[in-house]
Amino acid sequence: ANLDQAKDAVLKQLSFGVDPESVPDPITTPLEDENIDKLIAVNEILDEWLRRIFENLMVAGYAMSKDRIIQSLAGDLTDEVIDGVGPDTDARVAASANLVATEMIFELVHDRVALEHQTQPRAQNTCPHT
Repeated sequence: ANLDQAKDAVLKQLSFGVDPESVPDPITTPLEDENIDKLIAVNEILDEWLRRIFENLMVAGYAMSKDRIIQSLAGDLTDEVIDGVGPDTDARVAASANLVATEMIFELVHDRVALEHQTQPRAQNTCPHT
């Protein structure tokens, strides 16, 4: 039950528009021709989200490892919301995570996601929100 609740919280907060019908459970759903492009796209977006959080914190003078950022986000998601509240959390991580997520959702809506400082149009069939 706890694992299912944790998985649901992560999917709710960090899916970046992936269609739950195409990938109902990213842990157990088999990779198939119909869903592999979406899974790859969402993983790239999630990686970019983490990279941007890391960079934002570095620029602001709050250097921490990506492992520490993930640890903070995991503690934060215990209440199913990224809000800086939870065990072993950091409000700066939560603020940066929400800011970056908003920025990336805007990019996804306009079908342009900047990965590694390069803006690349995403192929319509690989965009996770289609």
